[in-house]
Amino acid sequence: PTVEPISPTSPPEAAGDDGADASAGAAPKSSAKDNLLLDISRVDREINKIEHHIFNLKRKQVELEQKAKQSTKTEPSDVAVEAPLPQHFSLSHKIYSENRRKAKEAHAALSHLGPPVDLPLYHQPTDTPVYQENRRKHELFKGRLIAHLRRKRREKCLAEVKMMEDYARRTDTWNRLVEKMESSPERKRRDAENRELFEKTFPKIRKEREDRERFLRVGSRVKSDADLEEIMDNLHEQEMEVKKMRDYAAVPPMLLSADARRCVYVNTNGLLEDVSSEYKDRRLFNVWTDSEKEVFREKYLTYPKNFGAIAAFLERKSVSDCVQYYYLSKKTENYKLLLKKSGQKNRSGRNKNKTVAPPPVEPAQLATPPAPSIAPRFQRDYKPEGGSSDPA
Repeated sequence: PTVEPISPTSPPEAAGDDGADASAGAAPKSSAKDNLLLDISRVDREINKIEHHIFNLKRKQVELEQKAKQSTKTEPSDVAVEAPLPQHFSLSHKIYSENRRKAKEAHAALSHLGPPVDLPLYHQPTDTPVYQENRRKHELFKGRLIAHLRRKRREKCLAEVKMMEDYARRTDTWNRLVEKMESSPERKRRDAENRELFEKTFPKIRKEREDRERFLRVGSRVKSDADLEEIMDNLHEQEMEVKKMRDYAAVPPMLLSADARRCVYVNTNGLLEDVSSEYKDRRLFNVWTDSEKEVFREKYLTYPKNFGAIAAFLERKSVSDCVQYYYLSKKTENYKLLLKKSGQKNRSGRNKNKTVAPPPVEPAQLATPPAPSIAPRFQRDYKPEGGSSDPA
């Protein structure tokens, strides 16, 4: 323990009078002695406090060692028990220490797979030799890679330009051919006949044609603001129609080059090499019992092709199972014939319980029957007793 140095006391001031009292010189000596005793007592208290703290720490160390020995006896583990973190540690320090502990446990679990590794291997991923080797190879290969990509891009652009020119040439030829066909007198006569027929059947088509022709006539001469607004509305409608057609149009992808067509992707996902054995194995996954078949048959007659309602009565079968069983058994069960028989039974049962009575006939109707074209059939065939069918 260190002892704080005691500051020297100032010398007593010289008395103004040589004949001062002796008690005036004894007072500073007693005050310096008291200060020295107070400092010594304070140092003793600090020493006792530190010794008490050291004693507590040693006792805690002994307790932790005993707990560690007991835990190793009950649960053998290679991971050492760490002392609890001090309370003044922040949350980030606690997270870091927990991550270090988990990393230590993970490394200990993998230590038996190879020779020991002195961690860390690197401070940054760029420090690894693999990264440096990849960078060296990239520097050597970079020039050839860029040249190859430029050549492929140039070839692609040239191929697209060639296809655009070919498309424009073929489109021009097609438009000339279509114009020649549509300008023939026979085609115009046939179109006029068809237009007249359609306009008689659908007056809306005639109205649209007249509006379009009037718009073309008015477009060259605008006389009022109303004509200008009408022209603007028609142009806006045409623009929206063209935009809608372009949005609905499906643009096909560009044709592949010869080099790209040589690359073929063979997809073998879900490939069944032996279909028969696979089908036999799948049949054992979902077996239909006789009782389930009987329930399916009965509920199918009640709810024809409503497989959701049928599956509700079968606990171990889903809707897809019911659909599959229907198409696998429809040739052997003949569900259509069963439905016809079931319908005939239901109709016969209803006809037995229900008798249709003819509607009552009023006396006025018997005296003056209506015209044969309007009267019901039973009235036309009705003949009163003792009378004739001809009107009197």
